[in-house]
Amino acid sequence: MQTYPTGPEAPGAIRKAGDMLEAQSEWDRAISVYRDALQRYPNAGRETALVRTHAGVLAYRLEARDEALEFLLPSQAMVALSPTCKAEALFWTAKVEKSKSDPKWKQTIAEVSPLLPGTFFDFRTRSLLAGEPDGGPLTPTFAESGI
Repeated sequence: MQTYPTGPEAPGAIRKAGDMLEAQSEWDRAISVYRDALQRYPNAGRETALVRTHAGVLAYRLEARDEALEFLLPSQAMVALSPTCKAEALFWTAKVEKSKSDPKWKQTIAEVSPLLPGTFFDFRTRSLLAGEPDGGPLTPTFAESGI
């Protein structure tokens, strides 16, 4: 990326640098790299959306809810996004909204299932809308399963 900052792979390279820092628990540095990526490559399509989602999820996990929304909300306005990128951004936006007790989380998350029916995000969306507890979906005991 430093050698070819305008090359077609540069936006993906800087995102991956942020991802590696996140994996190494260098969270503040990862957020800084994601911010740098957004400043340098604000219109890199899918890569911009991925940077926004990865940064938003990290901020959410660090309990920086407002910062998470700053990263995630602009992805929803991006027109040429794949259903997967859009659904992932919507899902995490709804999770942040829910954690902030914002009632519009249900409206936001309801947009996920039609984009990716039959996927992990569809299952998680339906589970959350059905009243899943904050700790995640409950696994029934053997006796409760009816097997």
